[in-house]
Amino acid sequence: MTQQARNLLMTPRTELKFLLRDQDTTFTAAFDAVFTAVGVRIIKTPVQAPRANAIAEGLIASARRRAVLRHEAGLKPAHGNV
Repeated sequence: MTQQARNLLMTPRTELKFLLRDQDTTFTAAFDAVFTAVGVRIIKTPVQAPRANAIAEGLIASARRRAVLRHEAGLKPAHGNV
């Protein structure tokens, strides 16, 4: 898991400010250290909060939709230009 985190940060387009993750034991201190070393703030979901994951996924989906719409708007020609 730690190597995958390093690989993610090696891509030049990756610009992360926050990492939202749950309390799973697969996320070790070494995994967290990879992100904190480059200034990424790690936010853990609350313990035994079953709705927290659903709410986080909804926020991410909403942000993703907005990013896609913003990208598509930039690709369309201006109104009246053919």
